[in-house]
Amino acid sequence: CPQGFYCPGMDEKRRCPANSNTTEGEEGKTMHDCLCMPGHFKNSSTSFDADLFTCSPCQEGHVAQRASLVCDPCAAGTAPTPISDACQACPLGTFSGAASAYCTLCLPGRYSVTLQAVSNESCLLCDAGKYSNISGANSEKLCTPCPDGASTESDGAVSLSQCIRPDTPDNSSVWECVSGRPCIVRGLSGIGLRDGHKLAISNQSCSPSLQLVERVPGGGVSEGANHTAGQE
Repeated sequence: CPQGFYCPGMDEKRRCPANSNTTEGEEGKTMHDCLCMPGHFKNSSTSFDADLFTCSPCQEGHVAQRASLVCDPCAAGTAPTPISDACQACPLGTFSGAASAYCTLCLPGRYSVTLQAVSNESCLLCDAGKYSNISGANSEKLCTPCPDGASTESDGAVSLSQCIRPDTPDNSSVWECVSGRPCIVRGLSGIGLRDGHKLAISNQSCSPSLQLVERVPGGGVSEGANHTAGQE
């Protein structure tokens, strides 16, 4: 009796139900010798005859090995193989919830260095001052630094346009003020500037350890700028 058939006798040959096959190396004599293929389960509820059955596909996010009676859901952080016979770990740069049909790419502005991440929150944000427009980033190195003198307002920037940088005549992003005199900035231009941005006076060049000048009104930080006037 050839594969894909069962033979009740008397040279009779009957085809197995769709998505099933007979046990390799053995002759099938009844329909129950036909085994459902991976990714399918034996479903007898489709017929009033208990000896008849179909092999129904598993629902999304579920798997079944050959000859299974039920399909099992994949756990969070995993997804079915292409033939839905087992769950496999989501690779770096992706995540999935429970019973997911596939692993979802981390969104731009994020990256994941962990196998089997379970949600987009498992994907880490690019630090402030960096951005990434890549979906499925699997390394912090894929977060691109903003140009010199520029930064972002927060973590998780997704494009160069979110890098903010004021321009100066020498392109240093620094203006020098004279002690005891008003420090006025007008005609400010740059990348990503808009109303509400502020300037700060410090006693040293801009750095992560910026120290504001003491005894300056407002702590040396200006009011929010607007496009029609400078700030003292």
